[in-house]
Amino acid sequence: MHFSEEIDTTKVFSENFSIVGDSGILKIIAVYPGNFPQELFFTTEKMGELNYEITGKVLDKSGQEGFFKKRFNGSTKPYTITP
Repeated sequence: MHFSEEIDTTKVFSENFSIVGDSGILKIIAVYPGNFPQELFFTTEKMGELNYEITGKVLDKSGQEGFFKKRFNGSTKPYTITP
């Protein structure tokens, strides 16, 4: 997920986010900083080819809260990029 400002990654907790799909809640396993200060990556349980909505709260570097809601289409394709 990409944001317009740098995220305070010391205040990022999976409990601050929720992903709900057509068949219920998608479990978030981990949330971690991305390649840029404005990015977060999410690891979830296996998703289906469904419509999902992610909601959450993040803090920017000055401590201001930001709430968001975003829809996306799930995929069953495995993550295949090697570390």
